[in-house]
This record gives sequence, C-alpha cells and structure tokens, in this order.
Amino acid sequence: MQIREADPERDRDRVLAVLSRSLPAAAAADRYAWLYLSNPHGRARVWLAEDAETGEPVGTSAGHPKRVWTDGAAVDVLDLSDFAFDRAYRTLGPALKLLRATLEPMDRGDFAFSYDHVANRAMFAIYQRMGGRDVSARRRWVRLLKVSPQLERRVGSGFGSRLLGRAGDLVLRARDAIGARRGEVTVEPLAGDCGPEFDRLDADLTRASRLRVVRSAAHVRWRYLRNVTARHEILCARRGGVLVGWLAMRPRDPGVLAIVDVVATDPAAPGALLDAAAAAGHRRGASVLSATVLRDSPVEALFRAARFIAREEAPGVVVYAPRAAPALAAALQDPRQWWMLEGDEDV
Repeated sequence: MQIREADPERDRDRVLAVLSRSLPAAAAADRYAWLYLSNPHGRARVWLAEDAETGEPVGTSAGHPKRVWTDGAAVDVLDLSDFAFDRAYRTLGPALKLLRATLEPMDRGDFAFSYDHVANRAMFAIYQRMGGRDVSARRRWVRLLKVSPQLERRVGSGFGSRLLGRAGDLVLRARDAIGARRGEVTVEPLAGDCGPEFDRLDADLTRASRLRVVRSAAHVRWRYLRNVTARHEILCARRGGVLVGWLAMRPRDPGVLAIVDVVATDPAAPGALLDAAAAAGHRRGASVLSATVLRDSPVEALFRAARFIAREEAPGVVVYAPRAAPALAAALQDPRQWWMLEGDEDV
C-alpha cells in the first residue's frame, strides 16, 4: 500500500469510490462538492491509500480547513473526517500509515492543530499511538415537548394513557408558551442571507471562551444555509434591532428537532432562542428538542438552564497539536475551554 496526498478535484471519483464501499453515508456527490470544494476557508486536504501493484484506491481521509479563536487570535486548523478503508485493509498497519500522512500538516506547522469527532474507541486507540489527545465525550441533552409518546411506549396506547398523555402535552405546551416571553429580546427566523451583523457578533465573541470555531457570516452561510446534507434553519435574537445571538436547528428523526449551534453575547438570548426553538417544535408536532455537545464544556450550562436533561454519551473529540505551546496544549485537552456543538462537526 502507498499513501499520497490527492487533489480533491482531479481525484474526486477515486475518493468517492472508496467512500461508496466503506462509508456510504459520506459518498454523495453533492456532499463532496459542498464539503470538499466550497468551504470558504479552503478546499479539503485529501489523502488516498492505493494498492502498490494495481494503483487502485483502497482508503481515504480528509481534513477540512477552519479557523478557531484561540485566546482572542484566529488560527488555522484542520477538522478531520471521512477516514475509510476497504474491508481487506482494515488492520492497524494501514490505518496508522494513512493517519500519519493525514497528521503531517500539523507536524510541519501548516496548521495549529487538528481535531476529529471520532466514531468509536478503536479510532481513539489509533490516534493515541500517533500522539492524539482525548478532550471529552459527546453528551446528548433533550427537552421534552410531548410526554404522550413516552407514556404509550411504557404503558401502551389505551384510552387512559392517551388521555393522560394529551393532558401532559398541553401542560408542556403551556409551560413553553409562558417561557417564550423574553421581554426586550426578540427572536425571529433569519430573513435572507447572513450579513455583516454575523461578522460583528463573531468578533464580539472572540474571548467569550478560550477555544471556539470562527462563526463568520461566510462560515455560517456555508455550514448551514448551503448545507446539502440537511435542511437547517437559523433563528436570530435581537435587542433593539441589534443581533445578540443566533441558533441553528434542523429536523432529525421523526419527532426530533435538533439544535446544532447556538451563540450569544446577551445573557437573555440563549434562553429566548431555545424557547423559540421549542415553540417551533410544538407547531410542527415534534416530541423533543435534542442537542449533542462536548461534555463538560460551558455550552452545557445553557441547556441545563433551559430545562434540558442530560442523556447518553458517545465517543468524543480528539486533538493533535504536536507544535502547540504548553499552555495551548493544556487548554486543548480541557473541555471547559471549548465552545463546541454538533455544528462544529463535518461528517
């Protein structure tokens, strides 16, 4: 097997061939065009593992350029994804060889660090062999909009449980309607495109946390409004007509409205945005709001305050920063320093 850095345009079909065999959910051509070629921070860095005798592609990996606010300064990083091998090559040796090539830009100092939302503990073990560091798990938070589905699953769909469930649903709807009254902070869906106000809000948040992916107007437009893998909606919180926060959400499984991103400069804005998302969920008949965030990060406080409940955990985030100064290296491994939600993940 041999590894080479590929050209994301010329080698598109070879990359997609590997993904179609080994990671079908990532193999759509329109996803590739959006994620690999139209990122406002630059085209994806792509690597191919090829059979040394036949030249056929048998593995691939990718890194998507992003910028991260780090103690108030923006640095270039890679968000890694789409690490895939044909079944016959899924052993430790090929995986280490491909990952070593993928991490070389950080070894050279081309990027300050990389991060990856890994899918399983096996991938964590491979990263650890290469010097990667575990940050934290991902934790899901939920806010019930209906109790009737849970009652029916637990006690059946008899008349009594249906009646009790409907009553509970009405109580939750009334509670959320009361909570949605937030005084001078108003929440409305984004009308049109992301304008300069998104850049101003992002600049105001440069030191709100030590580590946070840049959420410029260009990034938000690309990541949510032009995303071809899911339809996203953005709610905007304003005080006196000035943007003080926004939230991105998308429908997921039937009955689930997922909160994928939220930022704010006004202390009242997160609660107003989450209550507005709950109101939207009620109008659409959703049963639950759901959000997946980095465990122990400051983001969790927003959801706890907005009546979300912590649920299950999944494998989390690993960072690779071989050239980072000691202070930054320590911060990168501390989830309390990160503002990280599902929207920071591009897989």
